[in-house]
Amino acid sequence: MEKKVYILILNFNDSKNTIACLDSLERLNYEQYRIILTDNNSGDDSLEKIIDYFNGKKKRLLILNENETDLKNGLLQLDKKAAVIIKNKDNYGFGKGMNTGLRLCLKRDDFDYIWLLNNDTIVDNNALKTLVAEAEKNTETGFTGSVLLYAGTSTIQTVGGGRFFPLLCKAKLVYTGRDVSAIKTIKNKRIEKTLDYIMGASLLIKKEVLLDIGLFDESYFLYAEELDLIKRGKRKGWKIAVALDSFVYHKDSAGTKDKKYLFYYYVTKSNTIYVKKHYGLFLNFINFIPIISFSLLKTRNMKNLKAVIKGYFDGIRYKRVNKS
Repeated sequence: MEKKVYILILNFNDSKNTIACLDSLERLNYEQYRIILTDNNSGDDSLEKIIDYFNGKKKRLLILNENETDLKNGLLQLDKKAAVIIKNKDNYGFGKGMNTGLRLCLKRDDFDYIWLLNNDTIVDNNALKTLVAEAEKNTETGFTGSVLLYAGTSTIQTVGGGRFFPLLCKAKLVYTGRDVSAIKTIKNKRIEKTLDYIMGASLLIKKEVLLDIGLFDESYFLYAEELDLIKRGKRKGWKIAVALDSFVYHKDSAGTKDKKYLFYYYVTKSNTIYVKKHYGLFLNFINFIPIISFSLLKTRNMKNLKAVIKGYFDGIRYKRVNKS
């Protein structure tokens, strides 16, 4: 019998990518799932277009404001013919935006796993089936990732996720740039020992993990949220896994591709927050030199460099907004 899965997707002013992602989910070789789409107060007409899409697919659609908890309305059976839209009051970023959907899932308590999926992804037909199968192999597995490929190519973005180097305040994805045929040479146990985190573009989380460690730390706006969540999970003994036959195509950094300085700002700020939270402020001060050095090597654009410096100091000044 299939395990029950909620698929959580976050939208912000991006109906084109979101609808393409939703369309790929229609072809999943899996039955026991329901989509929860959270909208971060989009300022365009993307939410209306997404609602039209769901109606066109004849989904049983329930639309809620972020604080609503009445889930009756006939949505008693979890299946792919039902969908929920949550309208957030503001653009909360990834972590807080996803948390509204996660709270809804936990309140219903009628699922086994939650699949976090970026809206700028296209999933292979067997992506969810193979993710769940891998997660079920070990009761201690709390987080399971896919093989992410750059959209429209056979080139690997990452196998599962990556490593984080606290001294450099920098994360690095594994197997980036290799052809998908390299998967044949990878051993599950080896890759899982290498990884510090699973990339949030495709992340399957066991329900018991969220009950054990809580939700995303809302101190982060973009990037490093999953790194923080998995760090907390590992401390409680939860393990990570990668389904080497689960393929997801990802349009890399679609949310900030037209505003590169935002990417530099949020990556720097979030990584700095992560280091401060888990390794201490002293290491933050050491981080300044490698952060600036890597930035100079990667870009000579003054706007991007200023964004890095601002992100670093804003990260230094952060105060945790919840207990996660």
